[in-house]
Amino acid sequence: PDIEQDNNLTIYRINMDNIFLNKFYKPHLALFAKIPFFFFFNNKIFKESDLIHVLSFRDAAFLPKFNKKLVVNVNDHYAALVGLNPFKYPYPGGGKFRKYLNYRFFRILDKISLKKCDYFATNAEYVKKVMCDEYKINPDKGRCVHKGVDVSEFKGKFEKDIDILFIGSRFIEKGALDIIHSVKELKRDYPKIKCVMIGGGSKIDIDYNAYVNSLALSENIEIKPFLDNKEVIQHHLRSKIHILPTKIEALAQVMLEAMAAKVPVIATDVGGNSEAINHGENGFLVKVGDVEAIIKYAKLLLSDEKLRKKMGLEGYKRVLNHFNV
Repeated sequence: PDIEQDNNLTIYRINMDNIFLNKFYKPHLALFAKIPFFFFFNNKIFKESDLIHVLSFRDAAFLPKFNKKLVVNVNDHYAALVGLNPFKYPYPGGGKFRKYLNYRFFRILDKISLKKCDYFATNAEYVKKVMCDEYKINPDKGRCVHKGVDVSEFKGKFEKDIDILFIGSRFIEKGALDIIHSVKELKRDYPKIKCVMIGGGSKIDIDYNAYVNSLALSENIEIKPFLDNKEVIQHHLRSKIHILPTKIEALAQVMLEAMAAKVPVIATDVGGNSEAINHGENGFLVKVGDVEAIIKYAKLLLSDEKLRKKMGLEGYKRVLNHFNV
């Protein structure tokens, strides 16, 4: 609700996107125009409140503090890893110079927000460390609050008709090509291997369907657009292995979802993934771009159902004890 009362605690929730300017501009382009309107309509609430909590931490760069305690959520650490040299832009994909300028601007907002806030929350210990190290922030200002999964939603019996499941919001950055190349090699031993890829590429990405067809993998790889939450859960429950060869990450939500579905995970050892995956116990961690390692562990899991169930159960316990909402 917009207003919630709990004894002597009152919470006002203000959605910054509920402003008429969004009807005319893309939200991220309307930021500078929205801020004055945002304060004009909500000034009284800000002044009367004891604490301000900003969910998208870069927005806090534009907010006066009103001499109130300020808490922000750090949603990503990607700008912190983009240095001064544009030729060393660390992330894959096209349009690198445009992205470089974008992230360099974000770094400015990052610094202002983190210096201004009293506390910040991250979704991984790794992210907290990166932000503190890069922006010289006192670690006592940071708290890690891991992402949560509603384990109770991952119920139901389904045929395990998907050998490999991959989910990624940005295919190129989440390692979609590594998945395709892995399936190409795995097909030699598993001619009928079935891989489902959910998500999509950006406008400057390649045509993944055309690429799959060019490798004669159209019978083995199915690419689907974004699905609703219930459909995603069903796909997790139908899969034997979840593979996430992501190049960049904070802590992958889809990885936690796979674990909640008792599915073993093969993921790259980036970001906070190791905070959820114990290598060899509830999944496997590989280096970025190490397709050979992905193939090795995929063969091991596909050929051993008992191992899949054992690792899947360990992953489920890990989520139940550490990442359950």
